[in-house]
Amino acid sequence: MVSILGVKRIVFILLLVALNVGGGFGYKYMNDTITIKERQLNGLKRKVRDRFNEVKKVREQFAALRGQVTDYVLLEKRGFFEEQDREVLRDIFFEAQKKSQVLRAKYDVSPYKSQSSAFITQPNLRWVNSKVNIKIEALDDIDIFSFVELIERDFPGYVQFESIDLKRNETLTPDVLKKIGSGTPISLVNADVSFLWHSVPETKQEAESTAQ
Repeated sequence: MVSILGVKRIVFILLLVALNVGGGFGYKYMNDTITIKERQLNGLKRKVRDRFNEVKKVREQFAALRGQVTDYVLLEKRGFFEEQDREVLRDIFFEAQKKSQVLRAKYDVSPYKSQSSAFITQPNLRWVNSKVNIKIEALDDIDIFSFVELIERDFPGYVQFESIDLKRNETLTPDVLKKIGSGTPISLVNADVSFLWHSVPETKQEAESTAQ
């Protein structure tokens, strides 16, 4: 066999066989290595994605907290955490009537009622609201809307409007125009406004104990 093929040919064939076998093992090794690297890369991607989600969640929580702090400051400035003082309302209604130029505005404030809320967990706070009804007479409906806007802006606490009913009780006739021109106050529009006045004041018992 050796004499037929020759030593050089046999050596060459053996080298080819060795290269094929080695190449097979090399391919398997590289394939296994690539699989391991892919797993490591996927694991790294998951970690990066999880970390990104964590950072995103922290940013969202921070933004929400900052918004809550801002809301709290605004509510505090509006007197949301103070007692409902009826004496303050007289000045607010007077200023709103003067600035809006409505002819007349009569208001009625009912005694406040306590209301339970799952959002108020502090034992020294309570949620109260009062029903406020206003009867307005004006020359123009724009004056009435200006009055309502001023009440919403300047009222302490939080104002929740329930209804605003407008009624026109006069039309512009030559006689009415003459009266208006002479300075006589003529009510052309009436309005019935109803809203709830909300606040979350501190309880008196807690305030007294704190003072002591």
